[in-house]
Amino acid sequence: MAPLGGAPSGPLRPPGKCCRPGFVRVWGFGAWVWVGWYLDHCIRPDGTLEPWAEEIVNTAPATYTEVSPSGTGLHLWGTGTLERGWRIRRDDHANIEAYGDGRYITVTGNRYANAPNKLADLSGLLDAIL
Repeated sequence: MAPLGGAPSGPLRPPGKCCRPGFVRVWGFGAWVWVGWYLDHCIRPDGTLEPWAEEIVNTAPATYTEVSPSGTGLHLWGTGTLERGWRIRRDDHANIEAYGDGRYITVTGNRYANAPNKLADLSGLLDAIL
């Protein structure tokens, strides 16, 4: 982890290898912020993604992504800024939450597919999916 006020650098160690799964409070530090995106009920029973979630995963820069505790959702972790939390419901049944401050999100360590062990800047993702 980077010192306060600095940007994260280098790859992340997979949570399962350095600590037990738990909760992370999304919180801002100086010029950068950890952000968490939650795509709820997006993994089908056959393991494929709902089209709306696949679009988001493909639109987002390559960033650490993991399966939620229920096994039916995804968490995308990154850096960036969000002025407030978002809950987005769309006609295509998308169920999306995004937080940049003041929320606890479970960390499972169950990395999704070939997601990298690094955090990307997700600042532009909100504009891309709205």
